Amino acid sequence: DGYVQPVVLEERLKHIAVAKKEYDTKIPWLADSMANDLKHAFGDRNNSEFVIGPAGKIAIARTWSSPDQLREDLEEMVGKSATSTSP
Repeated sequence: DGYVQPVVLEERLKHIAVAKKEYDTKIPWLADSMANDLKHAFGDRNNSEFVIGPAGKIAIARTWSSPDQLREDLEEMVGKSATSTSP
């Protein structure tokens, strides 16, 4: 949709706001700092994937993102989304 790589946190948060609305999600989204502090704290992997459960603990951790598996995991945890995208 013409988005560019975020340069400041406000841009990163704007991307999240648009995605939440477009994909009609009700789950909380997290945004890392522009210095990627969370990524570094979680092992600094290039394409890692984490799902944080309702209690604030890591429910799922992957060293490499798997969009298909993530979709299955989230559907199992919170139900199917009204809108769907291709991974």
